[in-house]
This record gives sequence, structure tokens and C-alpha cells, in this order.
Amino acid sequence: MTAAACTVGRDFATGISTITVNGQLDESALVGLIAAVRRAMLDAPLAIVVDLDAARIVRATALRTLSEVVAPGRTSTQLLLCAEPASATGRIVYRMLGRLFDICPAVPDAVAVVTRRPSPAGRRHRLLPAHPSSAAVARRTVSAACRDWRCDDLTDDAVVITSELVSNAIEHAGTELDLTVAQVGGTVWLGVRDRDPRGPHMPPPDSFPDGRAWRGRGLAIVNVLARDWGFAEADDGKTVWAAVGPEPARWPLPAS
Repeated sequence: MTAAACTVGRDFATGISTITVNGQLDESALVGLIAAVRRAMLDAPLAIVVDLDAARIVRATALRTLSEVVAPGRTSTQLLLCAEPASATGRIVYRMLGRLFDICPAVPDAVAVVTRRPSPAGRRHRLLPAHPSSAAVARRTVSAACRDWRCDDLTDDAVVITSELVSNAIEHAGTELDLTVAQVGGTVWLGVRDRDPRGPHMPPPDSFPDGRAWRGRGLAIVNVLARDWGFAEADDGKTVWAAVGPEPARWPLPAS
């Protein structure tokens, strides 16, 4: 059997990302799975569902390292595993990992588990059109979230960063976008997902010799105001994210 390949699907409406694993899941392939989980977490989903039904597990105990990626206090994202209980993979998963993860027979069962739970207070999502008015909607969304989370000291920076990320996506990607705002451990995390897989470009400082031309400075402003920021490319688009807070952001970064 060939080494496992991971396919990531994202449903921003439900807030659930699904990672389907096909092939032999040995320790080398597990590195790829962990990287896929970290990349999926950059969209701040409510949950990540890992479908192992088509995987052949070489050493189930190694999968326990996934619990470290989504440790409490590090992120509010839930991680669920899927495998048919009667299958060879399912028997291993339920026996070896049942105490660490929620395990469901199939992806629809996992989705039902997530959607039945109350929506977390520390996450907001908006689907926005590629229209200049979306920047104002995004600013209001982030401002209200910071107020509700009592992060008033972070509001100004978070709102400016959000405005720049959304405006940048509208101008350069020209697609609809998903704005996700999450709060974990005193850090406000902002993510803008568009449908253009090309990475963002930050112009060099000498692009603004007169100090007055602010157009095109979006990411330069984000670089100054955010505690951390970055982006993750995917086949169906990219997420540009930023973290605002007094402590270093604890949101997992994609593996290099």
C-alpha cells in the first residue's frame, strides 16, 4: 500500500474542516497528517474531522501526538476521528485512541456531533462578497467580538488589521471571502480566506519614498500591528491570518 495522502475539505458554513486519509499511515505519513491538521487550524474551524476509514494504520499509538496539536488552552478547535467500528482500522482506532478523541463511525456522524453542541462564544464567522462595503462589515464584526470578549485594549489594532486584510483580499483576489475571528487565551486571531491560491505580496519599504502614499501598504501595516501573522496556501485559495495580543500567539503554525 502506498504512503498515506491527506485531502483537506473546508466547510465555512458549518465551521468544520475534514481531512481524509488514504493509504498507509506510518510515522512518516503521520508527519504529513499533523501538518495538514495545523494548516486546517489556520482557518480557525469549530472542528477538524480526520477520516481514517481508508487508511491502514501502522502504529496507532503514534496518532496520540495529534492530541498535542489541539491541546486545551492552545486552541478551541475540536478534533474528531472517523472509522467504521467493524473494520480493521476501526478496531485499532477505537481500542487505542478511544480515551483521547471523540470517534465516530463516519463523517456525517461527526458533523452531527459538532453541530449539536452549542456554538462557542469565542468564535465568529462572516461570509463576505468581493465588494468594498465588506471591509466595513468586517470591522463591525471584529469590534463587536472584541467588546463581547472584553478585549477592548486589542480592538483598535484588530479592527485596523481586519480592514487591511479584507481590503487586500477584495483588491487582489477579487473573490468572496470568509472572515473568521477567534479568541484563545487572551489572543484575538483573525483569518481572511479568499479563493485565490496565490500568496500575498508585501512591497519593500522603499516603495513609499514620499511617506504619503498609503495605497498598497496593507500588509506592511499588519506587520507592524500584529503580534504574529502569515498565510497558508491551498488548492482552492489561501488564508491570511494575524494574531493580536499581549502574549505570543499560540495558534499552531503550518509545518515547514
